[in-house]
Amino acid sequence: MEATEADVLVSDDADAFKKVSDETGRAHQVCKSHVRRNTDALVDELSALIRASQDPSLDVVGV
Repeated sequence: MEATEADVLVSDDADAFKKVSDETGRAHQVCKSHVRRNTDALVDELSALIRASQDPSLDVVGV
């Protein structure tokens, strides 16, 4: 990264990139596409659990 004089490291959030960011003092940003994809996958997973009533967390809060 010294050769490119980069200030920000943009990655898919893999641990190796986080380590490089920490070690070099560069800011780390997760790629927007990866954030969207991971968020959509989590929403789908949680929605399926809620529809199947396998997620008791809503019962705890009275929903």
